[in-house]
Amino acid sequence: MHTLIVIAAGFALLGIGALAGRVFGGASGTAIAAIAFLPVWCIGAAINFYVGVKRAGYSVKDEFPIFSCLRFRLLLRCSCGGSPGESPFP
Repeated sequence: MHTLIVIAAGFALLGIGALAGRVFGGASGTAIAAIAFLPVWCIGAAINFYVGVKRAGYSVKDEFPIFSCLRFRLLLRCSCGGSPGESPFP
């Protein structure tokens, strides 16, 4: 359940950022907001990883697959030729 809440919060943050980018910067503002979202999402995934290991009692072995799913998939897609307007998921 916690994973679903984290993912939903990420989509909400992305939506708010895209809307703010559209209002204040037009179409290019939306792209900039989407690019700015990536480091914020990675920091959030790292915090979720830390809390899962330190407070919830999960081992690094248990938490790492979720962390890598939340973080590396987005970065890999964007750094390997994916354009900002293209979906990071195949």
